[in-house]
Amino acid sequence: MFVIYPWAPLYPKLIGKPVDTQGEFPQSVTYSKQLNTACVVNGGAKNGVACFTVSVENGLSPIGGLRPLKKLLTNTPPSGPPDSASEILFNPSSSALVITIKGHPGPPAVPGYIYAFAVNDGQISSDPIISSPSALIMDYSIDFLGSDTSALITDPTFGASIVNIASNLTVAEIHHTTIPNQGAVCWAAYSRLYGTVYVMDATRTNVTALDPVSGAIKGAIQFQADALGGFDTIINRQWMYILSGANSVVVIDLEKSGGTSVQQFGIAQDGPVGHWQGMAVYPAHGDRSLW
Repeated sequence: MFVIYPWAPLYPKLIGKPVDTQGEFPQSVTYSKQLNTACVVNGGAKNGVACFTVSVENGLSPIGGLRPLKKLLTNTPPSGPPDSASEILFNPSSSALVITIKGHPGPPAVPGYIYAFAVNDGQISSDPIISSPSALIMDYSIDFLGSDTSALITDPTFGASIVNIASNLTVAEIHHTTIPNQGAVCWAAYSRLYGTVYVMDATRTNVTALDPVSGAIKGAIQFQADALGGFDTIINRQWMYILSGANSVVVIDLEKSGGTSVQQFGIAQDGPVGHWQGMAVYPAHGDRSLW
């Protein structure tokens, strides 16, 4: 765990010591400020979810043991995107912890899974509710659409689905959006300000804008062809930051003509080519610093 001081955002400070994620291949992390809890999903042969209390003085402390993902059968390291863990995320109220698991495109196609762990009195259950909507094959990223009951899940076999999460945490698809000519839709970002969910393609330099209620395609935003596709994405106010396949961050101004690329910032000089994963924004001096 690191702390990022507003007066020195370029110098994260390690707090405590690194902790064991209890698995073999950690893939995604999430944090609930309300619960003061961080959780990680492990892929690989010894897979599952591990959670930790967060202390700015002492770092991370484990909460219970590994919560296994019994339907995830894979190796360490996983052999590829199919049959692997995807993303872990608390819902907006921190009343549930949700994990997406990819299936296999086949043939025959095998649907993926969505695990949901209830949170009761601040405690995360060890017994998940498991859903497997038949139309979702490669469940990739998940983004809540302003409430606990609605989310968008990307799927590179066709595009994206808007799903409903019931009070018992079962998940059902309500809108199925096929994105024409998509290559590998794997990430998305929702903006309440613009009433739009933006979907990225890892093999195309365009962003598809969807209606978060109907799933209808509203339009597309083009960005630099040499960016080689879009990956993890963050929206802060009018700015959308896209981690690209060309070791750069593409910046899109959502105020300009429904979305216009205004910068491509190279980051190859700051780390190994092809190894950037994940991105977030943090407040600093009333503004935002990008990591």
